[in-house]
Amino acid sequence: MRCLVPILSLLLLPAGPAAVAAPIRVGAENNSPPLSYVNDRGGHEGFTADLLREMERTGLVEFVTVPSSWSFVLQEFSAGRLDAMANVTINEERLQTMDFTISHASLHAITYTRPGEPRMRRTVEFAGRRMATLDGTITHINARRNQGWGAEIRAFGSWRAMLAAVRDGECDFALVTRSLKFEQPDELGLRVEFVDDIVYQFHFAVHRGDRETLARLNEALAIVRQNGAFDRIYAQWIGPIEPHPIRLNDLRPYALPSAGVLALVVLLFWWQRQINRQLRRQSRALHESEEKYRVLVENAHELIFVVQDGTVQFVNSAACRLTGLEEAALLGRSIFDFLPEAYRAAARARYEEILGGGLREAREDYPVTFVPGRSLWLEVTSVRIEWRGRPATLNLAADATARHAAEMELRDSLREKEALLREIHHRVKNNLQVITSLLRLEAGRSAQPATKAALQDMQGRIRSMALLHETLYRSADFARVDMADYLRQLSTQLHRAQNTRPGAVRLQLDLEPVMLEAEQAIPCGLMVNELLTNSLKHAFPDGRSGEIRIALHARPDGRVQLEVGDNGTGLPADLDERRQRSLGLQLVSDLVRQLQGTLEAGAAGPGARFVITLIPLKPSEAPGNGSPVTAAQP
Repeated sequence: MRCLVPILSLLLLPAGPAAVAAPIRVGAENNSPPLSYVNDRGGHEGFTADLLREMERTGLVEFVTVPSSWSFVLQEFSAGRLDAMANVTINEERLQTMDFTISHASLHAITYTRPGEPRMRRTVEFAGRRMATLDGTITHINARRNQGWGAEIRAFGSWRAMLAAVRDGECDFALVTRSLKFEQPDELGLRVEFVDDIVYQFHFAVHRGDRETLARLNEALAIVRQNGAFDRIYAQWIGPIEPHPIRLNDLRPYALPSAGVLALVVLLFWWQRQINRQLRRQSRALHESEEKYRVLVENAHELIFVVQDGTVQFVNSAACRLTGLEEAALLGRSIFDFLPEAYRAAARARYEEILGGGLREAREDYPVTFVPGRSLWLEVTSVRIEWRGRPATLNLAADATARHAAEMELRDSLREKEALLREIHHRVKNNLQVITSLLRLEAGRSAQPATKAALQDMQGRIRSMALLHETLYRSADFARVDMADYLRQLSTQLHRAQNTRPGAVRLQLDLEPVMLEAEQAIPCGLMVNELLTNSLKHAFPDGRSGEIRIALHARPDGRVQLEVGDNGTGLPADLDERRQRSLGLQLVSDLVRQLQGTLEAGAAGPGARFVITLIPLKPSEAPGNGSPVTAAQP
């Protein structure tokens, strides 16, 4: 249907010989991209369509184009209803009935092979292999005419079936006229190669003896080739799928740069002579400079040595003085032989890292033994250099034996102080437990409910402080406390001790790992003790069940947020008045002020919610004074 209009126009023209100025009726394939095809809108596109337009611009020819299948075009030409056919190859059979113009296009044959298999670039490589072709194509006919150049020919009915046969190993390669990326965008991962000695030349074919039409076509083609239009069209359509030949026009843009390069070469020869003179002067200056550096290196107090391929290549005089060895005894020795066995692997890895460029500079302390019975500590700084044209390391070493002895003494002293501090925390914890036991005995003896309740509350507060000291005693860091671990133990113990109805009131914990100084951890523990005790006593009266939630989070602004809430009866309307009378709530408010934090007390749906926000102290900071406490409206 796409070609209906051109075909109707063809049928309306006379079938006899054309007049001198009559349009030339040309048939072209409608499905042979990029040479000739019909687009989605029914228009004729491709190399042939653009070539015909350029030939018409010469004023010598006018065309009526009939794009259709090859069989239809050949049938119409044979019936005399077409004057010419585009993109026709020459063979003996066609020479009997057709005359041909000069060539207007050429394509190398293409082979598709599996990656990893031998490449097929010449026909001599085809022998003994299995060749896949598309039945009825020029390539298939040409292969049969040449007996497959020694290959077994297997014909297929579709592009995909042919490529699949190569992919699956049924055939060794596929031979086609051109790349199939137009008809078969998915080339199944096969490798594409040009065949050097199979080149298809395409011509316009006219009826044998029609010299007038042949002459008009040849003249128009010659003009198009001469004015550059042919090269432009060829580069647009055929260039992307063909090896690009080098033409004189391609070289013209490089003429001026080439002349400039030639002038530059002449200038370089003159400049080289000047440079040679300067090099002689600089060589003398370099010799003097090397002498100066040699004096500096030999008189330096630090050890200076060069290591290449793991062996010592250069040492200065200071190295000989410090090690007690002669230069000859050090040169050629593996630098790792002077290290204890435990240090050799790490030292070798660091050496390789510097040579590989992964590390610009390394500074390490190593124990070394140059003379039996005499051990030293050296602080070694290493950098990568080029030594006699190959990579090496330049190393500067200073005697660090006295510093290491002082550091060892300092570490021993620190361990003693850590042990003493651990013992102090242990004893404080034990003393607080004794106080808790005394309060428990006193509460058991008291007959006054108020006194007994006050003593029990006091036990909980002291227990929270004792638990903190126990946490510090068991921790490797005596100054900072893991609040998640501390609050988990504190709330679990308190919930277990004061929850008289196990299972009725659940405890939910949402605690992030947050580290706080001990000065802040103790007030936080006391506040959690008071708020959790308050929820257990007052939030669930008359046997109600519910849930108490404790959360600890580090906020993006650097502050720490501690939240205690429940889904019980909620806060009373006279909360501010009760806070003045309640020792527990007053204690929470005072502790928040001490931490310079904020306290928000309000309702969270059903129940109560207390949110405490504070700024973590740095190790060098001490707790400050006073900060307003705010209460959120329920």
